[in-house]
Amino acid sequence: MAGESSKRRSVRQADTRKRSLYLEPETDDEFAVSDAEGGDSVQGHEPAAAAPAVKKAKTSARRSGRPPQHETRSRAAKKAKVHRLPQKTAKHKIKHASKSTKDTVVLPVIPSDGVTPRWETLPYEVLTQVFSYALAAELETEAGTVAGRRANHPNTWLLRTARKVCRAFAEPALTAFYQSPVLLAPRWIEDLHGLVKQPDENVAFKYKMKVRRLEVASRHLELHQRASSSMLLPELVAHLPHLSELVITHPQDEPPYEPPARSTKWKYPTELFDTLDDANIHLREWHWNWQLMPESVTGQPWHESSFGNFISGIHLRPSFRNLRHLTISQLPSVPPFPELIEIEEDPAGVVLAQAIGSLPELDSLSFESCDCLSNQLLQNLPNGLKKLKMVNCATLTSDMLYNFLSRDASPYVHPIKTSSLVKDICVL
Repeated sequence: MAGESSKRRSVRQADTRKRSLYLEPETDDEFAVSDAEGGDSVQGHEPAAAAPAVKKAKTSARRSGRPPQHETRSRAAKKAKVHRLPQKTAKHKIKHASKSTKDTVVLPVIPSDGVTPRWETLPYEVLTQVFSYALAAELETEAGTVAGRRANHPNTWLLRTARKVCRAFAEPALTAFYQSPVLLAPRWIEDLHGLVKQPDENVAFKYKMKVRRLEVASRHLELHQRASSSMLLPELVAHLPHLSELVITHPQDEPPYEPPARSTKWKYPTELFDTLDDANIHLREWHWNWQLMPESVTGQPWHESSFGNFISGIHLRPSFRNLRHLTISQLPSVPPFPELIEIEEDPAGVVLAQAIGSLPELDSLSFESCDCLSNQLLQNLPNGLKKLKMVNCATLTSDMLYNFLSRDASPYVHPIKTSSLVKDICVL
């Protein structure tokens, strides 16, 4: 009986592992949980009638008190005397062993009127906000690493709520998840692509209309590129008409900002920008990374590269006209450029600032691990910026920052420039 029970559990676990991450709620039978069951079938527990069988199997599997044949009679008697403790002593030891060594966590008392609302009767918009806030609060507690994101992955509760708890919670919970789906593995990108390309009549909800933000790792795209599927990202973006934030991350974008063992071979494809225009997508957030630029740009030194001209042509596309937040990372230094020494001329920095200024609605700009910051670059930044963030930029000095904040008195500024309007500056 014990062997059959463990076999049933292994079969259930195997079925759970085979289930795809992006599965829809199944049939109505999943939500048909009677009051008598008390929700046990939702959690996947065995019926109560199976408990005596398991207990009987454990009882029959106990070893007899007869000592092994190779033991002598005197040794078996000593062992029996050791285990035959007085009843009071045994109770005392068991009680002492059951004490917990961890500190008891006292939860704060939340004021309440004692009325439990009927959550299933709340409107769809209200339930969507509830799940969205709960998911955002959970993601804020992550450490930023892949292991931390797996530990706090919303699939542990959010998708289970959509599948098992209540029919009224299904679409609001799925909407909160698909607004910014977490893609931690290459297979998950394929699953999402296979789901959004389905016709509307074949799916329960219009998932492709729910995606607002998409964050993809370049190392996952590189694996698809090796498998002769380099067009996976453009094909996925083509089915997301409401996409407004597209972030392609690099392994060097996160602390401690150390270069990976090998460079990423995936580069920005031209088909991606063509797809954004053809699908009439208007981005509000984008992330440029020097390591992901074509070789025609990175094959030259920074002061001779066409990085500014390249991104300037992309910024003039219709899909980038409404961009609000821009991040630029991994820009190299200008050789020869001793550490913390200013340079008098920086034509590449001026071209880059002009490319940034070609975005009319940009109000937030971030530089991450950029060792080419100079007075010329900062002085020619657009005046409409409201937030400027600089992270791990070794060449940034206090004088550069002072000149930027008082650009009207700087000799590098163009005559038509006025003082900076930046309200939020963050330097890390």
